[in-house]
Amino acid sequence: MKRLLLLALATLPFGCSAVLSFNQCTTDADCQKLVPDGVAYCSMEHICSTDVPADRLCMVDSVSSSNPAAVTIGGLFRLSGADGQKDTDLANAARLAVSDVNKNSPRPLRFVVCDTKGDATQARRALVQAVEKFGAVGFVGPSSSSEVVGLVNGGENLLTKYNVIVVSGSATSPSITSLADVPSGAGFGLVWRTCASDLLQGKELATLIDPTATHVTSAYVDSTYGTGLNSAFSAALGAQFAPGPAPATVSSSFPEGTMGSAVVSYLLANPVPQYALLIADADVPSWLEALDSGGTSLSKTQYLFTDGAKAQSLLDTSASTALLARVRGTGPANPDTPAGQDFKTRYRGQFGVDATNIAFTSNNYDAVFAMAVAMGALLPGSAVTGSFIADGMSRLSDPTGTSIDVGPNGFLSAYGMLAMGHSVNLQGASGPIDFDPVTGDVLTAPIEVWTIDTTTSPQQFQTVKIDTP
Repeated sequence: MKRLLLLALATLPFGCSAVLSFNQCTTDADCQKLVPDGVAYCSMEHICSTDVPADRLCMVDSVSSSNPAAVTIGGLFRLSGADGQKDTDLANAARLAVSDVNKNSPRPLRFVVCDTKGDATQARRALVQAVEKFGAVGFVGPSSSSEVVGLVNGGENLLTKYNVIVVSGSATSPSITSLADVPSGAGFGLVWRTCASDLLQGKELATLIDPTATHVTSAYVDSTYGTGLNSAFSAALGAQFAPGPAPATVSSSFPEGTMGSAVVSYLLANPVPQYALLIADADVPSWLEALDSGGTSLSKTQYLFTDGAKAQSLLDTSASTALLARVRGTGPANPDTPAGQDFKTRYRGQFGVDATNIAFTSNNYDAVFAMAVAMGALLPGSAVTGSFIADGMSRLSDPTGTSIDVGPNGFLSAYGMLAMGHSVNLQGASGPIDFDPVTGDVLTAPIEVWTIDTTTSPQQFQTVKIDTP
């Protein structure tokens, strides 16, 4: 724990009695004075820390079942920090799913929501607490690729150690596919995704480059997500222009938190691109606003953004309408299927937010729903483990099985089919749940191309087209 104890000890008189009676804080506000440019917390021991105290990493959510036999699942979300609002929206999608399951499930759910702050180390701490303190056997999330990878490769493999499954609705890096997540003696891995690998999004991005383009520049955050999607785009661009030459492409990574002015300087230091691909999450609004200062040199550049940019914070920027008119993006589509429409209607009714304005809401709903249905494959009274849930997950994507939509009306049908030893063909709010049981990835997923409609007040995202790469 990164404690700030020494900052206060310097003001204390020497002697054991002074240390033993030391009380650094009573509220978080006391600690905030020590780090005015950051976030600090007051622990139960009255010590300031820049890490979230262990007792506040995870909390039992109000949608949880009060049944003492309820199965505990955790939610790993970036609830504080730059992505706090976006991940709160994703957590709400998971809450809606838990609520739907608990209306009629033979195995009701207790939901423990954890704050990872987008930090892989904190994600590991949160998972450990959710397992050891609350008994979690499965997780929706983490929401970022670096956190998912960190659970497996950030030291001891926490998933195989505790035999818990994670189903992420927004971690899209291609590197997740090959993680070593199969426990000894198990048939299936413990990492699953209801969102598509960025190999699919990279293909869609490449189709947005005009065949006459000669210069393409990309700037991406130096993260598992940024590097993976940039590589997928570069490979797809080369394949799309083959056998002829692809446009001259320059790319560079930037640390998360980089000011937008640095990205503008980078774009101006190279041949002026017809297209500039910008891959980031929380940094996108500041990058976009800075592009207005690029002057006439960048006045004709077309800007491409990705799923990480699709959030309310982008709509709230002060970027000019002239600039926004040159912005397009890609991300998971919100299909107009019965399951997709039902989810969007009920999400808006519950939270007062249009789910189409936030990428991955429906994917996170599907992640919880899939885990809950998969538990139907377990014998009554048997202990629930990550491996057993994974076995059930492998039976949700049978193209010859009964097609069932996610949602409160379809849950008992899907759960019952698995309980009888059958497979189903689960149709998610985000699209078909067609898992590859070997990798845990969905094989196909609808990818949208979006723009920003500046004629409405407030501004809204609008879908230009939906493809399935």
